[in-house]
Amino acid sequence: MNQSTSYKSAGLSGRHCAVGSDAAGIWGFALASGCVPASLVFDARPGLNIAISLAVIAVACWWFECRKSIRRWREVPHPDLMALTLASVSAVSSNPVVLVLSLLALGWSCALSVLHRAGWRGAALHPFWLALAPLRALGLVASGTRDAALGAISQLRAERHLPVLRGVLFAVPLVLVFFLLLAEADTTLETWRSQLSAALQDLSFLPRLLFWLVMSLLMAGVLAIASRDPVPQREPAVAADIAGTRTATERLIVLGSVVALFAVFLVLQVGTLFGNPGAIAGSGITYAQAVHRGFGQLIVVVSVSAALLLVLDRRALRGAAEGRVRAVSAVLLGQCLLLLLSAWQRLAAYEEAYGWTVQRVCVQLCIIAIAAALLVLLRELMLGLVLRRALRRITTVMALMALVLCFWNIPAWVVDANLDRSARGHEVDWRYLVDELPLDAVPALQRQLAGLDATQGNALRCRLLRQPQLKSLLTTPDRWFEWNWRRSQALAAAQRLTREAGEGCAASTGGE
Repeated sequence: MNQSTSYKSAGLSGRHCAVGSDAAGIWGFALASGCVPASLVFDARPGLNIAISLAVIAVACWWFECRKSIRRWREVPHPDLMALTLASVSAVSSNPVVLVLSLLALGWSCALSVLHRAGWRGAALHPFWLALAPLRALGLVASGTRDAALGAISQLRAERHLPVLRGVLFAVPLVLVFFLLLAEADTTLETWRSQLSAALQDLSFLPRLLFWLVMSLLMAGVLAIASRDPVPQREPAVAADIAGTRTATERLIVLGSVVALFAVFLVLQVGTLFGNPGAIAGSGITYAQAVHRGFGQLIVVVSVSAALLLVLDRRALRGAAEGRVRAVSAVLLGQCLLLLLSAWQRLAAYEEAYGWTVQRVCVQLCIIAIAAALLVLLRELMLGLVLRRALRRITTVMALMALVLCFWNIPAWVVDANLDRSARGHEVDWRYLVDELPLDAVPALQRQLAGLDATQGNALRCRLLRQPQLKSLLTTPDRWFEWNWRRSQALAAAQRLTREAGEGCAASTGGE
């Protein structure tokens, strides 16, 4: 039985045969690579382990690809770079919300990497299909795992591999029996047997073993995709060239009506939008009402207006009045920027009165991102709107802002900003700063508490040291593969806080 015949008997043909010829290497790399996340990631704090595991997977994929062409080593796919960047977030930030969001984005970028290796290039990845990327990638990985399994079965059934298979099946039980017998005559073997027996009775290894198996199966599917030449995929059903149905007159009516409404709204609300009614005595509006009244609606209206421009342009029937349509669209975008400016001003006035929080700063960053996206859309509109190019650039802007959210230490900035605000005579919400901020804020808090009087500073140090996350970090420091920059800084700051607070505080915190 030759090799090609064995592949056909296993149900492989065409591109699956290429996977079958690499089945041994695929499963060897998959089982070995699965040990890395099973050892470093399972039941561990997010940290350097995420980046190490992803780097191992990426190197394995690149090695399989480079065997087809040496130039592959210099052709790192953009999704891989994005995934490695997102994986590094777990080694930088200790904010649980940031970690969860970065891991979700990491899964999405890994899905894009799988699609890229399978032949789904930028032209085929239509913007409206990107949300389905994880499901499509999971289907491709499952197909790759099936091909790798069929290839391995066909290789094991080959005549030249049958003696090896029979020898392994006979040797394993024989060696196990001899091991159990010899353990009665040697203390070291007896210790190993006791540990093995305890592990089998405890069954605590089963979740880790299941995690390793799942990771190995996924890795086998990814390597199967990387080991074969990518097949260029057909353009999705959503075509780029759609016949225009909306004339310039229709678009002018729709956009002009929205522009007129926005103009009336801006004129009627000048004092409310750009003033500070919460600071005016007798206005009947509090600071909270000033910031919350219509704030979310303004953001929704701006986002829907941008989407309206894209939808109308997609089925636009170009004509002589196209210049007027662009002018009205530019006016609409300008009004949207004014609405965003008013939303920013409302939030800034509220922060000046009540202080900064992480949520408020994140909202301000989102406003900046939306404004940048509107400016990109305005530029595209002036140059001649190309939907895919515009959406790609808007997505890039949003991705850059997401990286700012991930890598910038917002909690530490909030601490410093609120303490600077207290120097101008405002009160500080110590409950929020000490009890609610994540570990990222601990170094800034330790530094700021040193400037307070002894009584207040020591009370706040004791209160901060009773924070559950900080107590857990002090009692069980990170292992080497759990290393996280901000957690390491928080641990060093917590140790300084313990020394500064004294023995009384250490006793009170340790007794709880």
